[in-house]
Amino acid sequence: MKGIHVLSAALVFAALCAVAGCAGTPAVSGLMSLDEAMAGAAAVVEGKVEGGAEIVVSKIDSQLPALSDFLNAELSDRFGVNGKLTVLARGKAAESVNVEQNYQMSGLVSDESAVGIGHDLGAKVVITGTFEFFGNFSQLRIRAIDVLTKKLVATYPARISNNDAVLASITSPLAAAKPAAIQENALEYFNRGKDFYAAGNYDEAIAELDKALAINANLSEAFLYRCNAYYWKGDNDRAIADYTAALKINPNYTDALNNRGNAYYNKRDYDRAIADYTAALKINPNYTDALYNRGNVYRTQDDYNKAIADYTAALKIDPNYANALHNRGVTYYEKGDYDKAIVDFTARLKINPNDSVVEFLLEIIREEQEPEHSSEWWDEPYDFQ
Repeated sequence: MKGIHVLSAALVFAALCAVAGCAGTPAVSGLMSLDEAMAGAAAVVEGKVEGGAEIVVSKIDSQLPALSDFLNAELSDRFGVNGKLTVLARGKAAESVNVEQNYQMSGLVSDESAVGIGHDLGAKVVITGTFEFFGNFSQLRIRAIDVLTKKLVATYPARISNNDAVLASITSPLAAAKPAAIQENALEYFNRGKDFYAAGNYDEAIAELDKALAINANLSEAFLYRCNAYYWKGDNDRAIADYTAALKINPNYTDALNNRGNAYYNKRDYDRAIADYTAALKINPNYTDALYNRGNVYRTQDDYNKAIADYTAALKIDPNYANALHNRGVTYYEKGDYDKAIVDFTARLKINPNDSVVEFLLEIIREEQEPEHSSEWWDEPYDFQ
């Protein structure tokens, strides 16, 4: 994989054990290679979903964007090679989230959002998942959700050795984060908490994550999901407290910085929100969600030029970032730069032709431009290539 420094798997594992205390952790059973885990995930989904059905791999979340991209592409490719299911365009999946979710949250995609993504792309089944990197092993969990019934049709868990050569080459940046080893009972509570979180049952999620943290007090991933649950319940103060606790364990936890910034935004503490997004970007300059979110704060403050700069930076990294196109278009509209707004809205509709919000905004611009432009002008295709 381009841009990833490959380290000796043995050296990485030794370093992880040194920082996480693997020697005192009970041996983990059922470990497999990353390749075996991906093959197993594809087989389980193919065994549960009707042959030929249209599926889309939406998002397999992890702390490393490079790892998420690798897992998304790898699973999509396996489905494509096997030929039992019809894989829809993966590149559009992660960006087809509803525009109403104005600030991008890091973490497991909710079942509701996953169903919305599948509906927008015309899929019958949407695949989501998570990948957690613990001190004693890594965990992959895949979820397949029926778009029509909104029911979970397949799940697949796998435990992967941190000594796996492919995994070690991608996750080497996490070695400095001192990941905590996780115990069996804590893992059970943690996984149940994530399942409740995905289903939108936030009180139940918090209860299970409380139990996991009572056993593993340094489990930053559990803090992140409990923070997110408090966030969606509207309890921004508790969310901020948990994000801060996660950051004490791992100061480079960019997801926690991004999401704490969102909580500060909800409290209208814009300076702290901007500070958190900026801190996340210092760690990872290609963190598109932090660029997008910071742009939203600048737009709230009517600092349109800075907002446009952040949206543009995010789009240079990911040209299909639909929400960045939408909000940059809105910002151009608010500045009175209608031509550039039209370009962005038109590009947004190419990603999601059914976006009624963008169609409405284009209609508003049409009405405002009628004194200056003939109706024939609107009948011509808008060439923005």
